Amino acid sequence: MAEFKNHEEQIFEIEEDPHFYKKYVLYYSDTEMEAIKGLDFANLNKLISDKTQFDIYKNEPTAATKYSAAAKIFIKLPFLALQINKVELVPLRLQIGEAVAEADLTKTYETIQKHGQINIEDLIKELITDELANFQN
Repeated sequence: MAEFKNHEEQIFEIEEDPHFYKKYVLYYSDTEMEAIKGLDFANLNKLISDKTQFDIYKNEPTAATKYSAAAKIFIKLPFLALQINKVELVPLRLQIGEAVAEADLTKTYETIQKHGQINIEDLIKELITDELANFQN
């Protein structure tokens, strides 16, 4: 990837040149090429849809991995069909409620909801009072 940093400016000049048709430069390292060797389109599509692989890639986007190579292919070739895994969305309010209960912060959360942003001073006073009461017990 160190070599890429040397060529990055040249690549972006080619891609963003306003006097020519839009074009993409698909670049990859030898390690990435070796990593995806033997994978067909179905396997690349399955790989790019893997949430755990995405999380690893997100934490270290410059690492030369199978996922980084697959991501470049799908980003630079936007006409490729991406497999979409449909999942039911859980309302954010329910997710928050579960997280609050799991962290045993239900009372604090209810206090915050009761005061809202309008009464921020009262909220802070009540939260401090609750904390002081916990220290005394």
